[in-house]
Amino acid sequence: FAVGAKSGAILNPAVSFSHDLANYNGGKGNPLGEWGLVYCVFQCIGAAIGAGLFKSLHPEEFGEKPSGTNLEKLLGEFLGAFFLMTTVGCCDGSGVASLVAGSACLAALVFSLGSLSGAQFNPAVSVSLCMTGRQHYEETVQYVMSQILGTLCGTFFYARCVFNNANNTFQFKGPSGSHTWTELAISEAFVTCIFCHVVLNSLPSVPQLAGVLMGATVMVCSVLGQSFGGGVLNPALVLGSHLHRSVVEGSVNNMFPAVMLAAFQVGGGVAAAMVCQQLKTAGKGKNN
Repeated sequence: FAVGAKSGAILNPAVSFSHDLANYNGGKGNPLGEWGLVYCVFQCIGAAIGAGLFKSLHPEEFGEKPSGTNLEKLLGEFLGAFFLMTTVGCCDGSGVASLVAGSACLAALVFSLGSLSGAQFNPAVSVSLCMTGRQHYEETVQYVMSQILGTLCGTFFYARCVFNNANNTFQFKGPSGSHTWTELAISEAFVTCIFCHVVLNSLPSVPQLAGVLMGATVMVCSVLGQSFGGGVLNPALVLGSHLHRSVVEGSVNNMFPAVMLAAFQVGGGVAAAMVCQQLKTAGKGKNN
């Protein structure tokens, strides 16, 4: 969904090579085609970059000592936010393609990076984890900064490198149709609260299913929120995209809607933490 319209999304040297052989046309054409070998080279470069990132994230797998800091975790959060922003941005940030691709990308990232950083990729989730006492304040601030930086770099990448258009970025413009800011605030806080509540309860109880649960929840909640003009559920995606536009335009006039939407989303994360704590307290009382 993300790059299919741009490159065909082959992603595999074997497929690229076999595609060219299938179009050999009885020896009348170039058996390797015009782009087959070029695709193979860039796919191998991508694989090499992936291997390098894996080594950086998991130095213990190669007999090396970890940094002893949060560096690997922060790099994992940065990469997760980067890939999530790139996927959503390449799908234009709306429509069925964005919902399916974004949800599937989130699920894959949770499974691949969850054991490293917790696979938050979302400031609202980080805040809710901090409020429930599962993460220190200092670490939460570091996570949020890494997430926003990741989405900012992701926006730059898909706008400049994929579309070659710095202005072709996902933008939030406010409530849709006849809806008001109040309706948008309630809906965005509500769907973000649902998502954060799922995260808070799925990660510790059923980590093996967390990716599927989070991806499915994002898809459903995004459909609910988009009718009001929101449905993003992630402050980092909104702020990263708008920060990039502000840098390009040299103005911060477009930041107000983004900051407002991000505030609603963080409010949803706070509400989820409060609900989770209340349910935990009630459960203890019931057991006693």
